[in-house]
Amino acid sequence: MEASGEILVKNKPILGAGVRTGGQPSPLDDPQYCSILQQFNVWYPENCFGLSAYDPVACDLLLGVAQGREVRGGNLIWHAYGKDLEAQFSHLARMLTVYPQIYGWNIANEIFKDDGKLRDNYATTDLILRAYDYARQLSSAKLFYSDYRLAFRSNRKWEAIYQLCDRLKREGLIDGVGIQFHRHLCRVDYFPYPFVEGQIRGLSELGLEIEFSEVNVWIWQGKSAGCGDRSARLRMQGEYYRKLYQLAERVGATKLIIWSPSDRYPFCPRNFCPNRTRKPADEPGLWDANYQPKPALRVIREAMNLDVRSPTAL
Repeated sequence: MEASGEILVKNKPILGAGVRTGGQPSPLDDPQYCSILQQFNVWYPENCFGLSAYDPVACDLLLGVAQGREVRGGNLIWHAYGKDLEAQFSHLARMLTVYPQIYGWNIANEIFKDDGKLRDNYATTDLILRAYDYARQLSSAKLFYSDYRLAFRSNRKWEAIYQLCDRLKREGLIDGVGIQFHRHLCRVDYFPYPFVEGQIRGLSELGLEIEFSEVNVWIWQGKSAGCGDRSARLRMQGEYYRKLYQLAERVGATKLIIWSPSDRYPFCPRNFCPNRTRKPADEPGLWDANYQPKPALRVIREAMNLDVRSPTAL
């Protein structure tokens, strides 16, 4: 992909980037960071549209720098915002009204526990349906549900998500599902690709658009035995990104969003990365903290059938 953001290869997932907007100075004031972001067709800010971290200045800066690229928004209903659903509904209305240029929103995010039960913030799924109905009335943007661990330990969580999305789809209130993949490199063996592929196809068969909306592969956390030195881990990281890209192709995902394109601004919260003394935190990006290409970048280029003789960019 050229710096102008021209589309990659027909019928392949469009590659997107998670975008860090917070902090002083803003990462968007970093020309090298922006140069990397401009190689992606889709931008997904980490949280500048969210209730707890809403920053209109950062959002406006992001939309200005994006220069016509597709920008994704979220999350609007989320347990992390607390139990005041009235405030969340009010914020939802504001975001969908103020930012009509956003192509799609995560209306609800992570409403189920790993056992498939609703989180304590929500009495019934009827509240979630109300949020989608409200959003549909306010906006023509695509409406998504987003979650993680679709194949974690049991089918219960996936079954709950499937039933919710099935009901929303039958009522014309949802367009797609954003699937999160935040993985520790040394726990790759715990990721059952055929099982996950079947789960995703089940959602796709409802007529829902599938996006791999947050993709991260950390190289240092989790069990370290057998993972090798840093060079070996970087090669393994690249192969893991390849497998995820190929999985996205097989299930017909429209987008795959690299949540931390550069290690300069890595996404690695404490609940994922307790060993945060390592700098940069766990190195999930395609470029390192000095904006030099990593093996994962070359692997992604190969998976996308791009010329690997130009390995420093997409």
